[in-house]
Amino acid sequence: MEHIEEYHFTFPGVRKCMITTGGAYLELTGLIVEPAFRGKGVGKAAVEEIKRYARNHRYRGVRLIAMPIGPVEERVTLEQLVRFYKRNGFQLLRGTDDQMICYV
Repeated sequence: MEHIEEYHFTFPGVRKCMITTGGAYLELTGLIVEPAFRGKGVGKAAVEEIKRYARNHRYRGVRLIAMPIGPVEERVTLEQLVRFYKRNGFQLLRGTDDQMICYV
């Protein structure tokens, strides 16, 4: 049985950044950038750090399900999330509109 752990990263301007380890891929299970920091490179920096962590720990890549989370009045759309992650090296898994992967 594989060992699964959850880690919380702390970045300025990020409300929540959580990963789960335990398989061949690192799972990004939550990333929320504070509304005042959106569009300023904060999310990109957080994603780059997570990809670096995955490389350094010899994961094949980072997987995620793009899901709008957080308070309703602050949420971005699924389409905005998918665009953000595509700009940061992720691709949609075939046959899905929200499951993404980035090989490192």
